[in-house]
Amino acid sequence: MPPPDPLDNVDWYDLDSRLTDLGYDYHVFLSFARTGRARENMEAAELFKEALELELKDFVPPRVFLDTDLEPGERWPQELIKKLCRSACLAAVCVPIYFSPQKEWCAIEWASMEALGAHRLPGYDYRTIIPMLCRNDPPLPRVFAAPDGIQYEDFSGNGTARPLARTLKTNDGRARITRVVRRVKRIAFDLVAAGKACSPADFVPPNISPFAREPERPVKRAEYSGYGPSTTPPGGDT
Repeated sequence: MPPPDPLDNVDWYDLDSRLTDLGYDYHVFLSFARTGRARENMEAAELFKEALELELKDFVPPRVFLDTDLEPGERWPQELIKKLCRSACLAAVCVPIYFSPQKEWCAIEWASMEALGAHRLPGYDYRTIIPMLCRNDPPLPRVFAAPDGIQYEDFSGNGTARPLARTLKTNDGRARITRVVRRVKRIAFDLVAAGKACSPADFVPPNISPFAREPERPVKRAEYSGYGPSTTPPGGDT
């Protein structure tokens, strides 16, 4: 018999109060591409926001950050850095253009949360990034490649042309949202247990894209550290 999961006996109201005391304003930061099929990508993000908030019912209220004000071509503003730093985790709405090395916004958000997660929860066997795959177009990005690749949830409809809104209403779609939320709650639980404050004041986004095609060697986690000498975040129009 597996050991009991501590998440099954949590006072979520108390835990959420302690999470807020540590400086976290959001349970989830939703990251999505603002170019390519920009309107479609935003609609997908809005659908995920609604689905996640419904499932995050143990948190009152659930707090999912989604920025809908930025336009393609704008610089990634400092205000988003603060929002990201004050989020427990990042959930990425993954379509092929999200991982383009030329589209910098998504790379900044992903690499920043990679650095924040490594700083807050060193030694943990997961990342504070939850990819939600909307289009399963081969080849998949290298960030998903074994043995060090990050696990994703596949909402692509198993290769069908089913729209995301319909996928989220299926038993499989609901089960995947439940797993995403379980990971969000695990991260919140571990952040509180570790007593890790969000500490946004001294954070600088990494200037190394996790999606770069070169070099082919794996990028070491240490290279993502956003704590230290100031770096200049790359610009772009993702």
